[in-house]
Amino acid sequence: MSHRLSAGAAALAISVFAQSVIALPIIARPALAHDHGHHAASSQKAADHHHATPGHAAPGMQATQKVGDIQIHRPYARATPAKVGGVFMILQNAGGAADKLIKAASPVAENVELHTNVKDGETMRMRQVEAIEIPAQGRTELAPGGYHVMLIGLKQALKEGGQFPLTLTFEKAGSVTLEVPVTKAGASGGHHHH
Repeated sequence: MSHRLSAGAAALAISVFAQSVIALPIIARPALAHDHGHHAASSQKAADHHHATPGHAAPGMQATQKVGDIQIHRPYARATPAKVGGVFMILQNAGGAADKLIKAASPVAENVELHTNVKDGETMRMRQVEAIEIPAQGRTELAPGGYHVMLIGLKQALKEGGQFPLTLTFEKAGSVTLEVPVTKAGASGGHHHH
């Protein structure tokens, strides 16, 4: 990692963020109750297409954006006073070839990294990854407890109701800049899998 934080500060920041990710209340969102992520990719694609209208999105969620064959559904970040934050979304690949999210950038943070959570004994730890793959005709969910975009060294607190720009770069599809809405701490823009 290119940034430099004292080991104690980094551990504390990551610990605070990890706890906020893991200790989530389960929030039922009626508008999304039909979508449990267990559909085949083709029916999910149809469901996403059918429900991508602003009236069906969760409150404050942005409509789908597209770059190349990649559709980005429901990006969101949680409000946090900490120096670290996470961005979550669903990446849908309509193309016949797999693609990869290889980079993310935002002016609100000193560093932006791609992360996943891995179980180390009884503890969940965040690990940086080089890329996040989106299979051909498939989808990858960036969600609490799994893959996410990590904002490190936030220049200001993420406040509920705000939004900020985030540029995603895909290996094949290219780059796209989204406006990411900030939701209430502990809220979920999508759904949970257990």
